[in-house]
Amino acid sequence: MGLKLLLVMLALASQPATGNPQQIREADVVGVWKMCYEPGLPGVSEPSSGYLILMPGGRYFEMRLDCCEEPVPVQRSGMYTVSTDSVVLQGWKALRYVRAATVVLFDDLKGTPVVHPVLAHERDLNYGFARVYPAP
Repeated sequence: MGLKLLLVMLALASQPATGNPQQIREADVVGVWKMCYEPGLPGVSEPSSGYLILMPGGRYFEMRLDCCEEPVPVQRSGMYTVSTDSVVLQGWKALRYVRAATVVLFDDLKGTPVVHPVLAHERDLNYGFARVYPAP
């Protein structure tokens, strides 16, 4: 019986740790965020541009100009909440928080990719908002 228990414990210990996502706080996300893209993402030659400002107290303001879909700047504002691993913008969408990702900022597509905290739109990074202030 003791040998079986030892084997089970060894098998469980060898499993990769799945771990829970780290809890984020409002202080982790307050700041100015700029649209960003993964380096080498196809189709970013005419990118959308924009900013997301997350303020203390759960208020947000977003301004974006989509390159191909909407010729008029889109502005949204309202409240946001912070969950375990995402920021949920009231009436819009949840953005997954990534502590550090290599991205290209919308206003420097030919520049060197940079590492920033990111609020990602998709399950994989693809595109989202990189926090530019306060600096990472």
